[in-house]
Amino acid sequence: MELLDTALDLSWGVLRDLRKLGAAHIPQALSPIGLAKLSDALRDVELTSAPVEVGSVRQVASLATIAEPLLGRRPTLRQLALELEQSFSVAPWLETGVSSWRANEATVMRYPVGVGGISPHLDGRRYSLIVASFSIAGTGRLTIPTDRTGVHERCGWVCAPGDLVLLRGPGFDACRDGRMLHAAGPPECDETRVSLTLRMDKSLPRNPAPPFQSSQRGECAAADEAVAPTHSRDVGTV
Repeated sequence: MELLDTALDLSWGVLRDLRKLGAAHIPQALSPIGLAKLSDALRDVELTSAPVEVGSVRQVASLATIAEPLLGRRPTLRQLALELEQSFSVAPWLETGVSSWRANEATVMRYPVGVGGISPHLDGRRYSLIVASFSIAGTGRLTIPTDRTGVHERCGWVCAPGDLVLLRGPGFDACRDGRMLHAAGPPECDETRVSLTLRMDKSLPRNPAPPFQSSQRGECAAADEAVAPTHSRDVGTV
């Protein structure tokens, strides 16, 4: 692997957290060289201010979305996607459906010092199976709140450069909708935070999501009726 750390372990512990919490944090998922290459690859990406309010969600950030076919014209981003796809192509991921995940969209987010962040929100249902968010610069806390107030948390992590957070998406473990609310806090140090998120958008013609198999139900199945709709087209990501 060129970008992911050779010691990256996406095995049962990560899968356990995804099933139980809806999210998993993997420290130092990127190698130092991979982090440097990705930082370089994102320097020329033009970001625009995200809408401050989208429904009940508030956010202070700049963003850029790179979808296919443009994603394929950025070899470093495409290489990262391929390496992550390969990591999902072996046990224990085969039983979750994530082995068919193919990233066709990348979102770059920049959070300004002191005020940047996104309040509790759900990613859109069109983002199938799993969402993979890498921290590229700065540190910041990502939380999995119990509700949209964000007062109480199921879990949370301080994400540093090179870290990876995986979030459950529709179709994971054959669940119709096992998404979890999540929120991004402001940068914790005097440095702008930058994240890069890879997703599979089933609304795009390339890489459609696999069919759901109702005979297989993981722990996230209980969340199918619990999630609320969200206006996510203009909401950023972690």
